[in-house]
Amino acid sequence: MPLLFAGACGGCHLAGGLPGACVGGRAEIVETIGKNGIGHPGTFNANPLSAAAGVAALEFVEREPITETADALADQLKAGINDVLQRMEIPGGAYSVSSIVHVSLGREVDTSDEFATPSDPPGSPAGVRSDAAPLMQLSLVNEGLWTTPLKFFLSAVHTPDEIDETVARYEAALFEVRKTGAV
Repeated sequence: MPLLFAGACGGCHLAGGLPGACVGGRAEIVETIGKNGIGHPGTFNANPLSAAAGVAALEFVEREPITETADALADQLKAGINDVLQRMEIPGGAYSVSSIVHVSLGREVDTSDEFATPSDPPGSPAGVRSDAAPLMQLSLVNEGLWTTPLKFFLSAVHTPDEIDETVARYEAALFEVRKTGAV
């Protein structure tokens, strides 16, 4: 099956921080794109700077254990948040797909399933009571974490100490939200 990597997140990583994207897949499919085939217009198509940055980024990823490092940090964050939720007796849990950690607050979730889907009432954000998300967001900002309370994107530049600090601040934010009765 062909893969498409594009957009603000995937494209910038692919092109070493510059605008870029790629299409990949089986040769018989990819070869239908381009001259005398399926059109593939794009603002940054054939941009030499983005292409050079992308090559440099791919060479770096080939040499360094980037994915493994980010995944290990995600595992550390997931374990830390799950420990906090368990100690505070808050239903929910953290689960991850590679280096992306999802959190369910107030709703049980199978933390061993990377594609877990908490059972939620219609209209609520996945895995959180509708009144908890904005309170948790504000509490995290007050704790110095500029992130969503439900999803974390880890990279190889994070450190284990930063993950420990994130877990401690997440716990402090949860403590404040718990005072409201939302979790």
